[in-house]
Amino acid sequence: MNEKGFSLVELIVVITIFGVIAGLGIVNYNRSAGNYMTQTASEQLIQELRAARSAAISRNAVVRFLHVGGNIYAIQWTNAAGVVETIKGNIVFGNQPGDVNFNFVNLQGVNIVAFNNRGGLSNAQPGTIPSIDITRAGAQTITVRIQPNTGYIR
Repeated sequence: MNEKGFSLVELIVVITIFGVIAGLGIVNYNRSAGNYMTQTASEQLIQELRAARSAAISRNAVVRFLHVGGNIYAIQWTNAAGVVETIKGNIVFGNQPGDVNFNFVNLQGVNIVAFNNRGGLSNAQPGTIPSIDITRAGAQTITVRIQPNTGYIR
């Protein structure tokens, strides 16, 4: 007898192979999406740090990039009257808290980067190069370094 079609065993083998290939694709996609979110956050962080540095130079005062809460940051300074003013508030990284995490390294003060009136850092620990590690679960870690004397961000 010459029957045309597939046996049940052949069909199960093909479905299993497709399932394995699809599973690998999903894992790769999740890793790529996580890396993209980390890269985007690092580019946004560099942009905001440069804005804070420029504000410090133009105001001839210390300007701080600081953690407000959750995934929200702000740029603030203290004016001549001693009043803290927000230059830019509600800077959001990621879609929800915990999407992207920042770890501030070699900076005095918790989650604060303070630029002086010359653009350098006013809260760097002596003899160190401060940095911010940007992490996301299952993705690469990106480190943004800030030169203490010049405030150069890379």
